[in-house]
Amino acid sequence: MAPAATARYDWILAITTIAFIFSSASNGANDVANSYATSVAARTLHMWQAGVLATITEFVGAVALGSRVTDTIKNGIISIDRFEGRPGVLMLAMGCAEVGNAVWLTVATIVGFPVSTTQTVVGSIIGVGFASRSAVTWGWEKGSVSQVAASWGIAPAIAFAFSAIIFTILKYSVLERKDSFAWALRLIPFYLAATAAILALFITIEAPATNYDDLSPGVVAGAILGVFAGVLAIAYIFFVPFFKAKLVRQDPRIRAWHIPLGPLLLRENPPLYWPGKGEDYVTDYYEDSYGNHVAGSRVKHANDEDLKSEKKSSTYSLETSVRDGETGETMVARATDANALELAAHAPEMQKTRSKRHKGPHERFLDPVKELSFLNPLKWLGYLKFALLQGVTRDCVTHDSAALRAIHAKAHRYDIRVEHMWTYCQVASAMMMSIAHGSNDVANAVGPWAAVFQTYQSGFVDTESGTPIWFLVVAGLLLGAGFWVYGYHIVRTLGNKITQMSPTRGFSVELGAAITVLLASVLGLPVSTTQCLVGSSLGVALMNYDLGAVNWKQMAWIFLGWVLTLPCAALVSGLLFMLSIVEVMSHTALPKPETHFLYAATPVSAPKPPNPSHPHPPHHTTPTATMSSNVGLTTPRGSGTSGYVQRNLSHLKPRDTYAPYPQDSSSIMKNHHQQQRQPDQAILEHERKREVALKIFELRDRLEDEGVEEDEVDEQCDALRKRLEGEGQKGAGRDVRGLKSHQVHELARAKIEESERLRKALGIREDYEEGGHWREREERKGEREKEGATGEPREGAGGRRHRDRD
Repeated sequence: MAPAATARYDWILAITTIAFIFSSASNGANDVANSYATSVAARTLHMWQAGVLATITEFVGAVALGSRVTDTIKNGIISIDRFEGRPGVLMLAMGCAEVGNAVWLTVATIVGFPVSTTQTVVGSIIGVGFASRSAVTWGWEKGSVSQVAASWGIAPAIAFAFSAIIFTILKYSVLERKDSFAWALRLIPFYLAATAAILALFITIEAPATNYDDLSPGVVAGAILGVFAGVLAIAYIFFVPFFKAKLVRQDPRIRAWHIPLGPLLLRENPPLYWPGKGEDYVTDYYEDSYGNHVAGSRVKHANDEDLKSEKKSSTYSLETSVRDGETGETMVARATDANALELAAHAPEMQKTRSKRHKGPHERFLDPVKELSFLNPLKWLGYLKFALLQGVTRDCVTHDSAALRAIHAKAHRYDIRVEHMWTYCQVASAMMMSIAHGSNDVANAVGPWAAVFQTYQSGFVDTESGTPIWFLVVAGLLLGAGFWVYGYHIVRTLGNKITQMSPTRGFSVELGAAITVLLASVLGLPVSTTQCLVGSSLGVALMNYDLGAVNWKQMAWIFLGWVLTLPCAALVSGLLFMLSIVEVMSHTALPKPETHFLYAATPVSAPKPPNPSHPHPPHHTTPTATMSSNVGLTTPRGSGTSGYVQRNLSHLKPRDTYAPYPQDSSSIMKNHHQQQRQPDQAILEHERKREVALKIFELRDRLEDEGVEEDEVDEQCDALRKRLEGEGQKGAGRDVRGLKSHQVHELARAKIEESERLRKALGIREDYEEGGHWREREERKGEREKEGATGEPREGAGGRRHRDRD
């Protein structure tokens, strides 16, 4: 059962929960897709395989390594002080931030913007901060706005350098060598071991559940070397025999699940379980879904003479190859750089002669049942399959664009057997990036929702909220589900749309991004995983030594998404917060209204029910002035009230049968006397305690700076506290000249004290009422007239005085 303070805000919890579902799913569709985009684009993984792995890795990262404590205000981007004592307002603010986060992430994912989910949450909270007039962190601090803006350039630049270095080393140590396949067999164990060691360190630093600062350099170095040695041994025992059996012998029955057989694969007839089917022993990673090499490459031949003759030539030759379905031979169409665009433009004509291998979800699930009646269960089964599988059965490799094919044509093409060896490094890198994302970025979706949920249950504001394990379970499943349903949008954007992708390039991209995030975490630099992956892709693409090998329009499109993230997310959340506050204000005429958060003052209490004995409105109603109960605010409430609110009874008009004004002059004098505004004692007490605490803090800081012993500091602070509290109990007021205009309650108290001193100095009675002297004169005049009419003197002392005067 929720406390009374937050029970009325169950609608905020419901809306925030719905937004949390979309926010987590869009987080997975956008950020998780970043991790697996290169693997899918390079044909290392099918889309459904990436979907299964994403669901597993995100769940493991969120539940096993995710943070058990979630910051209520992400990164401290706005001050929590604005929400102290107002749990309902905090729930509304975090709910609006969650909605803004969900809206922008969903829109960005659908249009193909690979954006940072962390920056989206920061932008949403900034919008709420502006709307609630909270202080926003602009300076160069962790999570500040300036660091977010700086990450647009810092993250891609560092990742660009690391990925370019990694791919250059790989290129000249293996890919460009005379016998690249033999060199690949020699060096692949070391690449596997180095990749595993780097990713192990990456997980150790990035996972919030681990404390990197508590680990000594010796322990870290020992762990890295241990992982390197262990994976190196595994590579020689299991992977090298597997590569020899699969790639040297070209046995199409060998599959990845046969790696545990290790040395047994070197036998003439190894004991294979679940042998593979088909004739292809390795995937052609440069082939599109039509079976063509339209997104061609600069020719890299196994024939040394052809290679030497091409290097001596002033122009590189390009090829477009089409595999013959009957003979399996490859027919090559060559062209120079000059007619690359022309060759790419005619590629669709060549594709028309081939049947498309990949069937989309409409062709696979809807077309076979489109003629069936809706009463047929098979039709509903087809629609169900489409709903569940449409996101992982789409073609994210092939792009029917002449300009994009010309860009791909300028990328180098290498031995597909060598490319196959690096698929395992690439998949391992993608999985580690996904696990780290699940552990680190799960708070982006869980944080605001957890704040709303915990505040609703507890009834008070806390700067940090515990994260139950079921929060992380739900978030981990939603992250994987989002990638499964509509993550293909980002896979297309970050895949072959930037440059020609292959396993060796994808490995360099993933590892370079991981190293960048790792280094930035240690040094405290502001980076985003998404921006690191984009910068890494650019660095690898430019290692073709051709600016034409990069799709610069796509890069501009991606950068536009980064720039729009902060303002768009902030605009949605901020406007929603303002509209919600206005809606709440329209319902303030309640039996127990709450103080409005932004605009002043205590809401007006509901008008009293009419008295049955007086069926008509009164002729005149005295306005009542009250003080605000906004305890803790040090600024005026705004909207011109300065802390005072007056009931507006102008809409209560008298009946036509009644006189519009009171006829009795005494009632006018009685109802229109000057009223003294009374201060709110709760606010005055709060301000007094706050001033005492501030003075004690100042004394403590000064004594600690002087090196005074802790016991002495406590004694002096206690003595100061007793002295200040004693002065406060004496009722010593402050001089009105020392008060600011926004201190309305202190001014009211000082005015009352000044009036009291003036009254005593002038000898005015306590029961004196303004205008009383003139009222007494009127009464005496009336009595004299009455005496003159009756001829009888007035009784009492007053009468004697009058007789003496007469």
